[in-house]
Amino acid sequence: LAEDLLRWNYDCIVVVNLLEETAFWMDYDVEKELIPISDLDAWTEKYLQRHYEGDDIEVVLRMTRLDSIVRSAKENGKESISYSIRVDGTIKRKMLQAQFLPENPDILYIVWRDVTKEYKIKRQEEQVLEKALDVAQKANQVKKEFLLHISKDIGAPLYELSGILQQLQKKQIGDDSQEYIGKALENVEHLQTVFGNILDVLAAETDNMAIVEETVVPRKLIQEIADELEKQACEKNIRVIFEVKSTNFSLVMLDPVRWKQIIINIMQNSIQYGKN
Repeated sequence: LAEDLLRWNYDCIVVVNLLEETAFWMDYDVEKELIPISDLDAWTEKYLQRHYEGDDIEVVLRMTRLDSIVRSAKENGKESISYSIRVDGTIKRKMLQAQFLPENPDILYIVWRDVTKEYKIKRQEEQVLEKALDVAQKANQVKKEFLLHISKDIGAPLYELSGILQQLQKKQIGDDSQEYIGKALENVEHLQTVFGNILDVLAAETDNMAIVEETVVPRKLIQEIADELEKQACEKNIRVIFEVKSTNFSLVMLDPVRWKQIIINIMQNSIQYGKN
């Protein structure tokens, strides 16, 4: 088994027979030895000290003691320990893996292998993800600031202009003026709708959109939408047909403002781009 595993570029192979209390050791230094299980920790320490440079060697030695590996492998089905070493001035990443043979629970095999290349690739991927996350968070913050500014700089003047036009519409002035005011008011209301849509998209992208669910009558909401759009549809010679099929429920839980906005957007597009 050890010779087979060594062909797969493992640094060191240990096959432990817990029943017979023996261990077979084989490493790339061409050391092969059948030893008593009681000597295995000493062999491990000698191997690590020969190949390991670092101040935390005592920590690695504690992690790689046989009793600790056996206990963890029994509890979790396997054990995996990774650590860094310095070889000829170069940092290498090593991994110890241990697992019992499925067909023989008294046989534990332990392997050391070099995972430096895999570790570097993983770290590079993590760094790319961290950078992308940082860029996304900064972009999200810019969106939040943009949302705050346009709410003040565009939203308030639009609503104020709408109020002024509504007041002018109530005054007794000429028909021509009334027509201009009416068109101006329609355009302002259209801008308010577009502006509201932009705010909603930005709020959704920055996770600031509040969904307020209420118990509502969908038939009533659809009727309100049809009434609101009927005049706009008539101007293009389009009929708005209001029809609600009978259902088993008359009340639903939803956000009426968002729901109406969705349906209005769909219908307005149909009216705007419809021919008749």
